[in-house]
Amino acid sequence: MHHFDVHSDQKDVLYEHIVAYAPPLQFRSILDIGAGNGVLARRLRDTYSEYLAIEEKDVFVKQLQEHSIPVLHARFPIELSSMYDMILCSHSFPESIEEYTPFIETAWKGVAAGGTLLAISFKGSDGLEKKLRDTYIGVSETSDDEMFQELIRLLQARSMIEVSRFQSLWFSDSLEDLALFASKTIGGSEEQKRKYLPDLTHTIESIRSQYPSSHRYVFPAQHVTVLARKA
Repeated sequence: MHHFDVHSDQKDVLYEHIVAYAPPLQFRSILDIGAGNGVLARRLRDTYSEYLAIEEKDVFVKQLQEHSIPVLHARFPIELSSMYDMILCSHSFPESIEEYTPFIETAWKGVAAGGTLLAISFKGSDGLEKKLRDTYIGVSETSDDEMFQELIRLLQARSMIEVSRFQSLWFSDSLEDLALFASKTIGGSEEQKRKYLPDLTHTIESIRSQYPSSHRYVFPAQHVTVLARKA
């Protein structure tokens, strides 16, 4: 198995945006649905007065517990016993559109008055990765577009929403490693990847001046945020 010498500033960028949307002096409690491996969760736990993670995967639950992070080992949606100033869903929405209604309904019930539901996803992106996917594979991620529109519909039925976009970066000193890694995120068959890899490599090489970095090569990932505030 090839080991990619590729790194990311994604956790740092996510943290900066989450705190900007929910300043800890105004937002004391946070429920983090799909908290992951704990890298971001540790910083959020230390920032907010009350933090609770919900995580489904055994390996992530163990990592969270090892860092003394309060966590419920469960698949959301579950019944919530408290309300929170912010409910965070960062890259943790279901991959089935049929699950969106119960997911949003339950999450929204847990948002305290004056609080926020913050959804962060790659769905709805119009960044470089999507443009290259459309070019190389010839079809857009229709299911992702549909799920993003469903998310918008469900939240607009409950609140005014704000949609914004920001970027994090994958970076490497190895052009080959970064191009191979990027091909995994773009997708397609192995034959399609083999055909588009030279052009992808050239694209990564050509855009490096646009993204100042201490590393030689970068590949941007666009995140989409949907913010809904409860009156």
